[in-house]
Amino acid sequence: MGIVHWLKRVLEPKRPRSSPASSSEPATTAKEEAPSIVHESVAEPPLSPTVEPVQQSPLSLTVEPVQQLQQSALQTAVLPEPAPPVRQVSTPKSQPPTPSRATWISVDKTVLVGSYCLPGLVYVGDNLKGISTHVSTEPALIRPQLKLDEAKPDRNGNWISEWPSYSEIPSASRAAYLEWLADGRCDPQIPLGYVYLFFYGLERRVLRDFRRAKRPILTELCTIMIEVERLQNLYGDQETFGEETRQFLDICRFLLPNQITALPPPWTFESVEMPLSLEVGLGTLAATQTPLPADWALSWVMHAFPGKLRTPASRCFSEWRSWFKYEYHQNFGDGLLLDPDPDQTLPNDTVIYQPTSVSFGGNIKLDIPERPKIANSEAILERLLHLVEAGMQTLDPYSRWLGRNPEGQGSYSALLLLPPELMVECASPQVKAFRAWVENSLSERDIAVVWGQDLLQQWQDPPPDKLTKLEATVLSDYLTRLGIGIEPDVQLGGKPPASNQPYVFFRLPETFRSEPSDKFKLATLLLHLAVMVVVADGAVTVPEFQRLQNYLASTPHLQNGERARLHAHLQGLLVDKLSLRGLKVKLQPLSAERKLAIAKFLIHLAAVDGEINPSEISILSKLYPLLGLESQAVYSHIHEMTVETLPATVTSSTSNADASQTETLQLDRALIDAKVTESATVSALLADVFIEDDLPEEAVEPDGIPGIAGLDQQHSQLLQHLSQKSEWERQDLEPLVDRLGLMLDGALEIINEVAFEQCDDPLTEGEDPIVIDVDILQMLLSSD
Repeated sequence: MGIVHWLKRVLEPKRPRSSPASSSEPATTAKEEAPSIVHESVAEPPLSPTVEPVQQSPLSLTVEPVQQLQQSALQTAVLPEPAPPVRQVSTPKSQPPTPSRATWISVDKTVLVGSYCLPGLVYVGDNLKGISTHVSTEPALIRPQLKLDEAKPDRNGNWISEWPSYSEIPSASRAAYLEWLADGRCDPQIPLGYVYLFFYGLERRVLRDFRRAKRPILTELCTIMIEVERLQNLYGDQETFGEETRQFLDICRFLLPNQITALPPPWTFESVEMPLSLEVGLGTLAATQTPLPADWALSWVMHAFPGKLRTPASRCFSEWRSWFKYEYHQNFGDGLLLDPDPDQTLPNDTVIYQPTSVSFGGNIKLDIPERPKIANSEAILERLLHLVEAGMQTLDPYSRWLGRNPEGQGSYSALLLLPPELMVECASPQVKAFRAWVENSLSERDIAVVWGQDLLQQWQDPPPDKLTKLEATVLSDYLTRLGIGIEPDVQLGGKPPASNQPYVFFRLPETFRSEPSDKFKLATLLLHLAVMVVVADGAVTVPEFQRLQNYLASTPHLQNGERARLHAHLQGLLVDKLSLRGLKVKLQPLSAERKLAIAKFLIHLAAVDGEINPSEISILSKLYPLLGLESQAVYSHIHEMTVETLPATVTSSTSNADASQTETLQLDRALIDAKVTESATVSALLADVFIEDDLPEEAVEPDGIPGIAGLDQQHSQLLQHLSQKSEWERQDLEPLVDRLGLMLDGALEIINEVAFEQCDDPLTEGEDPIVIDVDILQMLLSSD
């Protein structure tokens, strides 16, 4: 052990140990050597960790001269926080080389030590002495030739010393340390000694290597500072680590006093003295007349008015910071210009930093150049305070939701509570990937058909078989925020997405209705009937498709957004498996004249390609009774378009079974064209459907109603009561079920069982609120 290491342990006040020590396993030394190093590769072969070798030289630090101030002042560099890497499983075919000499592994590289694939920001190799001549080996150096007890890693820190050195801790402790590094340096339960061991390397890189760098260090210094801030958030409340990392971040800023505002500023939520680094940064901006960066403006306000900061600022700091940055640039462009105070300056000063690593053997001193103070600072701070308070108010609902759902940050539900300008930046990787998939689906067209299985796989990992109605509502709202619609949409009467159903994405017009009109609902109903006819023979002919397009074009009574949704609805119907379920209820309110107009429209549609085949006759025979017409009326309507008299098998007395066996009917082409021309009258009648008819209001029957859908009187009354709205709070339903002598959960279970039997889906979803499926409700209420 070096003499300085020994003196530091004896003379300095000791930190509390990170975990209880035990003497049952002796400490090992650097003489332990493994017989061989196992080289394995990661799943994605990383780049070679070839970086500059660490050079030995005496400790000294230099500060850029003040006369370079005008040329080197920069704006804040916005760098992404390095994402904690996921531990990877390696294979023997390819591996990152393990350096034999001491090497700094940069943030974008990985290195293999034993079976651990380590991310960058570490020293790896051999023969790296401490900075002080009294320290024989750099404590932070990871030496691959030393043994690792990977079978029994010391995750509790039983064997790690108070001031650890990688070469001196036991093999079990080394294994636990490398495991923590490989898993992303994010385990909140790891003993603090391992965190310090990693931090020692960052101290050496910044306070020793950077002083001799012959290349710009700003980008790498920002990266290291962001990583230290991340560690501070994870471990800052343990022992003295929070204060030590705060001091380290400050000394980092003083390394580049002329570029100080290009580095991350100091942050605080407590009432503390204005940091010298903040004052120096503001003075630098004033002296060079460089715009005030948004982050430094926010830091200034936070230190000036700590008592004004409310819960949203601390609970959702990253979102609040992003909102402030956006609004700051909206209000102040590139940033405020600060005026120097001609009568006040910050005096020349010297800052002293005591490294946590024994490698240094003493304190670090840096001279701070003279900087002016800020003129009219109170007025500027008041302007900035207005933005800070507006941001906290904007994020209040989101902050409360995050308090109830602490793991929900970046989720779909969370983003819906944020302003639109934050939806991209604040999204989780899963949400960003889903958005990219949706946008890519629409990259070359305005409408895209996707299958539910793909949709659910992209939406969530692991994918569910189907979404609940609440989840489907979140999906619809999220897509709407992106300017994209989905059809069918659960908020417009569609079913929640399931894996075996098709769905359609489409671009929403700039102006669209969030709620569908009754005319739109009827238009989709007619389109449903029309598609059932044209797909009955298994293929849609060009004339049939063109007739559908003409129908869509003849809907001027619909608004622009509704017509766009109707086009998307058509694409979904053409690939879906359609059924007759629920059509009778939806058609019932229409008048007999309008039902006849719809029937004529369907006949013309079936005949538009010059023939009507048995499968089309069959489906028409099933649709006619739903329109209040006799099924045999199909043949009289077809007869109007035939060249010859219908065969004897196709008469008014022909059964549906006989109809399915008839031959394809060849029609008079000229007569069809005339009838299609005549169908302008039909279209007019159809337009009347939309203009004059409204959907029926859901009636609430009085008490004593007869049983519905096979339910007894009490459950039927509850079912009728549920029809009053589509979503209920439990407390609003409990008084009624008490009067009926029922238990709410049991009663809903009975109703849902009936719904499953008759409709293959439940009526209600959720516990509080209770969401009603309106389509299922209508089918139950209309059942005999």
